[in-house]
Amino acid sequence: MRIAILVPFYKTMPAATCKCLLDLATQLGKFDIESEFISVSNTYLHDARETLFERLEKAHKKKSFNWVLHIDSDQTFATKQVVALLKHAEEKDFPILSGIYFSSKTGGIMPVLMRKFNDERRRKMADFRKCKVSEIKGDYYRIANVPKEAFFEIDVIGFGFFVCKPKVYADIKAKFGRPIFAPEMDKSLNRIRGEDAVWCNRAQECGYKIMVDRSIMVGHMGGDVGFREHKGWLLEKLEESQRKKLQK
Repeated sequence: MRIAILVPFYKTMPAATCKCLLDLATQLGKFDIESEFISVSNTYLHDARETLFERLEKAHKKKSFNWVLHIDSDQTFATKQVVALLKHAEEKDFPILSGIYFSSKTGGIMPVLMRKFNDERRRKMADFRKCKVSEIKGDYYRIANVPKEAFFEIDVIGFGFFVCKPKVYADIKAKFGRPIFAPEMDKSLNRIRGEDAVWCNRAQECGYKIMVDRSIMVGHMGGDVGFREHKGWLLEKLEESQRKKLQK
């Protein structure tokens, strides 16, 4: 298996993430996985992702990849989690498969996963204070709990830790053109939709499902949530008292 590993970062990177990436570079060969790191720095995130795509295209033409792995520069993870995510994606034939990471900056500790509103959800959520939802973002909302299924479909993932087939990019480019990664203005809501939501929406319009692997939980330094998830901590299994302490 041959994979491309895309890592955007601005100017610096947490030491913990550097160690995870170094471990990944030195250990993947033990699992018969050939890898090529592609990175870009010192630019805005959506521009960085677009530049990464350009470099990915060039590298893919020289020697093709089976999978593309996205890792943001504030994630903490184990190499075995990358291997497991790739294995599950191949076994289940999921062209897009994400791990789970959390953020605690707003609304308590929540997974960086979003669902799209439909009319039924809007009716049920007339009073946001009584539902387990936070960070309403236009036509998407952050879910508060991780679904119990081993693999589940979602509408939007963050780009911190997921794998996808190179064909996904090719299909998005063929249908929508360039740029692949770019925020866009939602005129109906008069607000900007982030590049992650735009990319996921376009992938869905190309016929792909955005799948999530519940067994892969990684740390998120930028979201102030570290090694608990990296070690497989399951948020919903905590006692309520423990959960409240963590959210303070």
